[in-house]
Amino acid sequence: MTVPLTHERSSADVVVIGGGPAGAVAASLLADAGAAVVLVDRRAGAGEGGGARAGRSRGGGARAGRAARGSAVELLSGEARRLLLARLGAAALEAVPAVEIVETIARWETAEPQVTSALWTPHGRGLALERGALDASLRSHAARRGVSLVAGSVVGLERARGRWTIDVEAGRPEAGRPLRLRAATLVLATGRGAAGWSTLAGARARGRFTEMALLGWTAEPGAGSGPGAPDVLPAPRALVVEATPDGWWYALPHPRGGRFLGLSLAPAALGAALRSGLSRAELWSRALGRTHLVRALLPHREAVPRLWGAAAGAARWSAAAGPGWIAVGDAACVSDPLSGSGLLFAVASAARAAHAVIHAGPSPEGGGGAAEAYAAWVEGYGAEQADVGARFRASAVR
Repeated sequence: MTVPLTHERSSADVVVIGGGPAGAVAASLLADAGAAVVLVDRRAGAGEGGGARAGRSRGGGARAGRAARGSAVELLSGEARRLLLARLGAAALEAVPAVEIVETIARWETAEPQVTSALWTPHGRGLALERGALDASLRSHAARRGVSLVAGSVVGLERARGRWTIDVEAGRPEAGRPLRLRAATLVLATGRGAAGWSTLAGARARGRFTEMALLGWTAEPGAGSGPGAPDVLPAPRALVVEATPDGWWYALPHPRGGRFLGLSLAPAALGAALRSGLSRAELWSRALGRTHLVRALLPHREAVPRLWGAAAGAARWSAAAGPGWIAVGDAACVSDPLSGSGLLFAVASAARAAHAVIHAGPSPEGGGGAAEAYAAWVEGYGAEQADVGARFRASAVR
């Protein structure tokens, strides 16, 4: 389905801003319940249910940057995998390149690597999957369930008389004025950069990201050897986690071959690197030299992959719901990356938020007990994430 750009105003029961996993899953579940749903995301469009185009084109450099991030790999835990399949069915993941994770190898609380087989986890094997492909697949799935996709960026947001007015930037000069949408309920799925929209909706940022992650994909297969190689070499389908003096590393198999690596820098290490003027490549190489497990993954450690940076660490907002709006995924609470539960929270929060919206009753003003229960659940989850992060970091052997 599409929202016709020839209409100055298009009405819906719910407008979802953001088409990542949380937004796409929430949109699908709301459509399943009979709501008229519009999902707005700048990436939506051709090949994703024929979405309407409403976003201004970017330059080649921006496209290249998004392409690099599109190759990023994220862990869908066994629990998240089961929950997603239970809510949406197997078709939601059929087209997503993925590698099943059979074990976790960690050098964290002990100097020697500890191996945990996925056979002993209660929810089964997780998946290392391309995040860009996952997002696109879930948006396409939402379109098949009756969600209208609009490709564009929200440039205006206002609420009056119990309804939202959302202006979406027009994608072509001849399109003229922005596409105007109206809805009773707004679902914020704008990710960890949600502070702006959350503030408009009445929430305030609480806390801040205390770490920075450097991410890169090396397409080289195989594992290193020779002096200094660990006794336990990571299997091709293993998640590797390692604490170092600079922070901590993780490595996942990439569905297109090689490994996807992440370095999360501790605040002290990040501050020292910034003061010394190290480049990303220099910082990466120096930190990699202090690892044991991770460097064994790379036959040619001197080759630095294309790197990009991202904020890391847990964060949350002062509210996850308010009059006529509700936040999901990172827009509600950012999971600590050490917990490996970012996608799990995305799916779980989408399911709970959809339930709250469905049970809000005829008036969207408060959402009643369902919205309050959802906000309380998010608050408890955020506190748990802060505790998990602190305990894990305190136990690291560096």
